[in-house]
Amino acid sequence: MLKEGYPYVTENGNFILDTTFSPSSLSDIQKKEIELKSIPEVLEVGLFTRRANIYYKAMDNCSFDIAEF
Repeated sequence: MLKEGYPYVTENGNFILDTTFSPSSLSDIQKKEIELKSIPEVLEVGLFTRRANIYYKAMDNCSFDIAEF
């Protein structure tokens, strides 16, 4: 919820919901991602279950570093 007391709504009219999980409920994070995405009308989740090949890190001088894995 925003400080004004209503949920954040995107330009497309989607709600952004934030939640917390107990550490034990995230023992299998890939399973939790599938479970959440199976809920009707859930478009995306903020669980990062796959590793990227390249990561970009923003630097204070407006440049960025690249880390490859």
